[in-house]
Amino acid sequence: MAPSSSSSFSTNFKGKYDVFLSFRGEDTRDSFTSHLYAALSGKKILTFMDNTNLTKGEEISKSISKAIEESTLSVIVFSKKYAFSKWCLDEVVKILECKKRNGQMVIPVFYRVDPVHVRNQTGSFEAAFAKHEELLKDKMDKVESWRAALKEAANISGWDSVVTRPDSKLIEEIVGDILKKLYKISPSNSIGLVGIDSRIKQIESLLCMDSSNVLMLGIWGMGGIGKTTLARAIFDRISIQYESCCFLVNVREQLKRCLLVHLQDELLSKILEENIDSRSPCLGVNFLKDRLRRKKVLVVLDDIDNARQLQELLPGLHDLFGPGSRILVTSRDKQVLKSVVDEIYKVEELNHQEALQLFCLNAFKKNCPEIDYVERSRRVVNYAKGNPLALRVLGSTLLGRSEEDWDSALEKLENVRNCEIQNVLRISYDGLDGKEKRMFLDIACFFRGEDRSYVTKILSGCYSSVHYTISTFIDKSLVSVSHNKLQMHDLLQEMGWSIVRNEPELGKRSRLWNSKDVYCVLTKKKGTRAIEGISLDLSTAREMHLESDAFAGMDHLRILKFYMSNSSIGCNDKVHLPRRGLQSLSDELRYLHWHKFPSKSLPSKFSAENLVVLDLPHSNVEQLWTGAQLDECKKLVSLPSSIHKVSQLRSIYLSYCKSLRALPELPLSLKVLEANGCRAMETFSSNRKSNFMNLSFTNCFKLDQKERSEIIENTHSTVQFLTSKFREYRDQVRILFQGNEIPECFHEQTMGTSLSIQLPPNWHQFQGIAFCIVFASEDPSIVCRISRFKCECHFRSNNKENEDIICNWVCFVDDLHLHEPDQVLLWYDPGIKALQGNGSAKEEDWFNKYSSASFQFYPQRWKKFQKHCKVKKCGVLLL
Repeated sequence: MAPSSSSSFSTNFKGKYDVFLSFRGEDTRDSFTSHLYAALSGKKILTFMDNTNLTKGEEISKSISKAIEESTLSVIVFSKKYAFSKWCLDEVVKILECKKRNGQMVIPVFYRVDPVHVRNQTGSFEAAFAKHEELLKDKMDKVESWRAALKEAANISGWDSVVTRPDSKLIEEIVGDILKKLYKISPSNSIGLVGIDSRIKQIESLLCMDSSNVLMLGIWGMGGIGKTTLARAIFDRISIQYESCCFLVNVREQLKRCLLVHLQDELLSKILEENIDSRSPCLGVNFLKDRLRRKKVLVVLDDIDNARQLQELLPGLHDLFGPGSRILVTSRDKQVLKSVVDEIYKVEELNHQEALQLFCLNAFKKNCPEIDYVERSRRVVNYAKGNPLALRVLGSTLLGRSEEDWDSALEKLENVRNCEIQNVLRISYDGLDGKEKRMFLDIACFFRGEDRSYVTKILSGCYSSVHYTISTFIDKSLVSVSHNKLQMHDLLQEMGWSIVRNEPELGKRSRLWNSKDVYCVLTKKKGTRAIEGISLDLSTAREMHLESDAFAGMDHLRILKFYMSNSSIGCNDKVHLPRRGLQSLSDELRYLHWHKFPSKSLPSKFSAENLVVLDLPHSNVEQLWTGAQLDECKKLVSLPSSIHKVSQLRSIYLSYCKSLRALPELPLSLKVLEANGCRAMETFSSNRKSNFMNLSFTNCFKLDQKERSEIIENTHSTVQFLTSKFREYRDQVRILFQGNEIPECFHEQTMGTSLSIQLPPNWHQFQGIAFCIVFASEDPSIVCRISRFKCECHFRSNNKENEDIICNWVCFVDDLHLHEPDQVLLWYDPGIKALQGNGSAKEEDWFNKYSSASFQFYPQRWKKFQKHCKVKKCGVLLL
């Protein structure tokens, strides 16, 4: 049944504010009224309280008048000096006008003042009006309107501070009264939720809202019937009446991904409004239980399929929470509910009129069908059998379609052997094109519950227009998005599974996700070119010993996902490979996630050119390949977060991985990292203790200043390491990144292409020189496959008898694209000792002959490079 319309305030008016507070500032602003405001705000009741010290005026301000008009309920706090304020009296008049005009509710509070004095203007109110009559002799009609307003307001049922004491109890009672009033007038959020209002009323009667007992209610019904929608509507409607609330959605599905204790911690954290870790030894369990028993809470557990899980999630059930608490549980299985809940509400199918209305809202965006589609609509509705999910999906599928399309859909429905909802839903799948069907099955089999952006990146490696296609699925009610997670109704996922199961024999199915099926195909080597994706939950899988060629023949495998649905990291390894590892993996892989990958490396012949995501958490990998050669993997989005544990990995080549967005923490063993041309890279999270021999980040346009600072920190770390461990470095070290500053550790630095320094007396003790330049190109089109920079150094003698020594140090740079305005190049050369020549003189004496040095930097190799590339800054550091 559609929601009924009404012109009354109570069903249609929703003010900007829930409550307006009228009070005399000098009486109660910093005492009673401030505490009342805090209590209302604590209950998330949006309250207007004017916190300005008002100046005297004839009338209330326009902002105050508007705030009154935009409030659902007004509270008038009458106090001893209230009537002395003409502003306050004007507020009472305005409040009562709104009460008459649109039914605004009014609650008077008589705070340390007799209601009779307010009603009859006696006591302090008499004195106040005597003053007003003296000052407003020419405006007595206004004074009389104030008197009438006070009398009317005082006759409204309210609260007396003399009767209800102390103030804390008075405030608690007032807030409770306001909550009940707002709750009663709150319209249900039922736009598009046809027939839900009558069902909400039935559930409310079962909940016995006035009872102080703890009550558990089960909401039971078939898949797609609207159990979760109904539970959410109830939750939204009554949650304001409880101290704490928690709605755990899709518990059954969540428990496939996490441990029950994690859900329990989430539940307790929301109820107690603090982070709870029940495994912490510091947690006082008894005190925790005592606190829970003192709270009136509302809890919804959505989609429970196991009574034991319910009892473990809420140990003690009725005894866990405080008086008046309510627990709602939705389930397809009545037997699960019978043993734990007090009442069971069965969600019935929509009647024909409700079903027709819901279908039309999705097929025509209005409550009734177009005149040419009346009979067709009735026929479609008959097949859906009052199931809301089927009605929404069918309606969304037929939205905007021609009469011929409708007739074709009806013909398919008529040919369905039985009218089970899954078979009815199949009509929406059949209306997709080939690419859309494949994407739908990918989501149903592998990516339900995953982050939408993450899934979009992965599937973009397989299909075009992925974002648009997912939006199409949403429009067709095949997929929904909640907190940016891709969600799919159980029945739709089961329909997708059924479609795949109807494909030929096991080894020729396009997608495998059942642990028994995966075990059979991999251990018996039944895989074929038909298999496009494999997903295995290792937490529920049996142990497998695979041969090296287990994946041979699966040339079209795009998705390989061996994952843990919970955090049982310490569990035994489930998949075993021979010592030589895997022989091959499909070069078509876009997504490779393998928890505890058992080998020390991936197959040597594996080509990663199509890879989008590589994730090997808690694995034994020592090297991805012989050097992680990922150059020009244009679809690669991320590296595994666990790569920092690959303790023997020494080099990674990522240049021109144009989709790579971030680098995780890298292993300390890493010496070479080249990431040139990674134009999408935004973050670089390295270990600052890393000591690179080759670190290159040219043309990574999206790295911001923070990330560049990370690279500079690595530069500092490398230089410091070279200072203390120079004997370990016999080869040149090179670091290249975008920037315009010489690192601070280069104490000798200057603008321009040349630099002169005084050599320290003990410079014979140094073992090498680090050079650094900032350079830029006047021609951004320059591309040099091999370029080099030269430093020409003159060591000058103390006297004329010794000749100056001229030395050249060269740094080669591969694949230099000069798109960036400024780049920083640092290199280290361990060649100072070579300056001594034949070594005939004592080492110290020889070095003491030279007291100063000058360094000149310039580009070499190609004429165009030499002409347009300019050195802007330079620096040197003796090590």
